[in-house]
Parts: sequence; C-alpha cells; structure tokens
Amino acid sequence: MEDLKEYMHKQAKFIDGPLVLMMVVTGLFTYLGVESALGSNGSDTMERLSAAAFALGSGTAGFALWKHALHLVPHLPGGKHLFKGLAALLLGLVFIVFLSSYLNVVAIGGANAQRAAMFAAVGDFETALGESEARLSQAAEVRANLANGAGILDNWAQAEATRGALTGHPGKGTVYTAALAAAGQMRTLRKTLDEGLSEGATLAGQARGHLQAMRAVAESETGVPERLGRFATESDRMRSVLVSLNSLELAGALSRDLERLATAETTMAPSARSEAVAEAQQDAVRRLVEITQTVAKPMADRAVELGRWPVPNVPKFHRISTVEAVWVHGLSILPLWAGGLALDLMPLVLLLLFRIKRDSELPPDDKRRDNGDHLTIGDVKRARAALDDVIGRHATGKTNTGRKQP
Repeated sequence: MEDLKEYMHKQAKFIDGPLVLMMVVTGLFTYLGVESALGSNGSDTMERLSAAAFALGSGTAGFALWKHALHLVPHLPGGKHLFKGLAALLLGLVFIVFLSSYLNVVAIGGANAQRAAMFAAVGDFETALGESEARLSQAAEVRANLANGAGILDNWAQAEATRGALTGHPGKGTVYTAALAAAGQMRTLRKTLDEGLSEGATLAGQARGHLQAMRAVAESETGVPERLGRFATESDRMRSVLVSLNSLELAGALSRDLERLATAETTMAPSARSEAVAEAQQDAVRRLVEITQTVAKPMADRAVELGRWPVPNVPKFHRISTVEAVWVHGLSILPLWAGGLALDLMPLVLLLLFRIKRDSELPPDDKRRDNGDHLTIGDVKRARAALDDVIGRHATGKTNTGRKQP
C-alpha cells in the first residue's frame, strides 16, 4: 500500500488549491463581518482598509494552520505525540473561530440578527402599550357609575322639590340645592373623565401608528445602518407617547374628587318657625349626606383601587452593534451559524480521512506493539544499564550462577 507521506505529496496540488479557495471565500465573509463590526456602510476608506487587512491576516493564518495540520497530524504516532498535536490544533481552531468564523456569521446573519433585535423591541413596546390601554380601560369603568350616581341625586332633588322627600316640605330650599349641586359635580367629574379618556385614546392611536411604523422598518430590506437609525427614531417617538399616556393618572385624580364629594358637609341655618321644623331640616341634611356617601363612596374606593395599579414600565430600544446582536439573538439565526463555521472547519474532514488512511496502513503487529511512549528517560537509562551489564557478563564468560561456561 502507498505510504501516507507519498500519497499526501501527490495530493498536495489537489489539496492546496481548494484550501486556498476556501480561505479566499472565508476571508471575503470575514471582511464583510469586520466592516459591519466597525459600523461602516462602505463609505469610509480607513474602515474598509482595516477590514481588508484583518480579513487578509485571518485568512493567511487559517491557511497556514490547515496546511501544517494536514501534513503533520496524520503522521503523528499515538499517545502523547498525537495528544499534543490535537491540543495545538484545538488551540488554533479556537483562534480561527474567533478571528474568522464568528465574523463570517456576522456577515451572513448580521442583518437577520438585527431584525430579530428590532422585532424583540416591537414586542416589548406592544406589551407596554397593552398594559397602558388596560389601565385606561379600568378607569373607564367608573364612567357609567358616575352617570348613574348623578341620576340618583337628580331624582332625590326632584323628589324633594315636588314631594318633600327629605324634609317633608316640598320646595327648592337648601336640601334641594345641595342634592342638585352634588349631581352636577358628578356630571362634571364624568365630563373630565371623558376628556381624559378621549386624550388617552388619541395617544393610544398615535402609539399604534408608531408601533406599525417600527414593524414596517424592521421588515424592510434596506441597509442595516439606515434601518437602525429609522427604527431608533420611531422607538423614541413611541416611548414619548407611552410616557404621556401613563402620566394621565385618571383614576388617581378621580378618586380624590369623589372622596371630597363623599365627605362634603351640607349645612343650613336652623328654621326660625319652630324647633320641630329645625330638627326636621337637620335630619334631611343628614339623610342627604348619607345618600351622597352611599352613591360616591363605592366609586371613590374603586378609583383608589385602580390608582394603586403600578404604572407600566416604558421600554427603551438599546441600539447594539451587529456583532452583539449576533451573540444576543444567536438562536434566531442558528442555521446560519453552521455556514459560518463550516467555511473554516471543513478541512477537519480531510484531516480525519488522512488519519484513517494512516491507521489502515499500519500492519496488525505494529498496531499492537508497545512503542515505549510511556517510558521516561530514567526508565530508558536503567534498561540500557541492565542490558550493558548482561552483555558485559556474557563477554567475560560469566553467568548468573557464577559458573564458567565450557
């Protein structure tokens, strides 16, 4: 069978050509990865020269590594020599992966990684907007209760005017006026709440528009630097709208106004006609206060409960480099990692094939023979001294038993 050394010498012209081509291809992608890492869009001459120098250096290093590995590792005997050779190869591969392979992935999948980062930001902003809208809709629950409460107080005011439902004497006196004023305050609160809800709906609509624009930018096919700039601008606008939306604090303001209404005191001068009439008037005032509290207090408590809801966190889009995006969102471009690594690690297949050929050429006896790799220098010296001693004794005609040889 043909010796491995001779075989590889014949195959050198077939190996070196594809190896050079492979390093040229990986060098090109490394150049694109470095250019992306430097933030260049191709307009800066110094950045392009720096990227080209880096790609040339990493490509040369990769070619030298594989050239020597393919001619050295397959010839190494087993044991310590092979272990050292593989350790050196592994160390070289670590450098190659970080110098070239990772940048290849940046060049191949960098745009997709940045797109994943932008879509992740869109999801964060969409969640924040949903929480803000939910907080706004909770405040809107009190709106119907305000309308009902104003109607109840209006009915009591009309009943007092027509039938004297509270004082026992029909008329539009102090009790009637107080009931009508409480109903008016509730209608005013409802109008204020409607204005706040309308402003909130407008802001939410603007936020939806910015969210749509962010998604459109993330899906566009323009260059990464341009896309990142436009996306960052839209995200800042979206953040500003969310801050304004969360600062409305409708529930908090409503709870304070309702609390004041529920605890307001109605007073009236005692009647000069008789003590009985004055007592009836005071009783009517107490009943009106109780009715107002019954109507306003539950709404105030609900508004206080809503006001305790935590203000949603407003996310912020952090613009990161393409190199970092590939690392952070690597799972989203996992298939592209295979391409970036395969460009540099493909010669491992040749290395394995040459090693298999070398092992198949060893005779069976050579494979089982102890080649002494485990012996130390001391073991060799002691073995040599023992051998010299035996040879010396035989040369003088002595044996191990001390008898002379015939």
